[in-house]
Amino acid sequence: MTHHPPHTHTHTQTVQGSTTAFVALHRSLTTAKKVAICRLIGKRGGVPKFVGLQPVNVGDDLVLNMVYLPYNEDIRKPHYDKGNPPPSDEQVAAAKKLVGKLVNSSFTSRTIPNPSLQSHYRAIEALAFQRDEVAGFDDETKVDDNDLAMVAEQEIKEAVVMLLPEDYDPFAKLKKP
Repeated sequence: MTHHPPHTHTHTQTVQGSTTAFVALHRSLTTAKKVAICRLIGKRGGVPKFVGLQPVNVGDDLVLNMVYLPYNEDIRKPHYDKGNPPPSDEQVAAAKKLVGKLVNSSFTSRTIPNPSLQSHYRAIEALAFQRDEVAGFDDETKVDDNDLAMVAEQEIKEAVVMLLPEDYDPFAKLKKP
């Protein structure tokens, strides 16, 4: 399931001239490469929220995506385990080297079919052609461990040595603190 951010649109029947104002706002934000910060009150008597309005072109449609902005008290600091020391420069370098090796700059998600949609399409085909079984498909989103090992075998070994303790057992049960 893909999550789409909430967005705004015009209400010409409710507010006269809202389309003109919306298009003007969208064009000015796009031209200036800016985001509008607004106060949103979802319903009468509702609690105001701050949102950022990000201009987006979806085909021929003009859309302003709403990004809810947190209040200061909504921002939480992560709690770190005080027993673990911070990573050394060598550990950080090993992790960066591993991630750099695994990143594929030519990757685009548009070339990989959505497995959920593909299974849905196969089910519709089976119904349409009155088949008893749904045809399978190759899920290209699953990572092949052998391919990863071929691409970054040396970097993985270095990262394991640098980042994990010598007595690390991935199959050991976690101890509750």
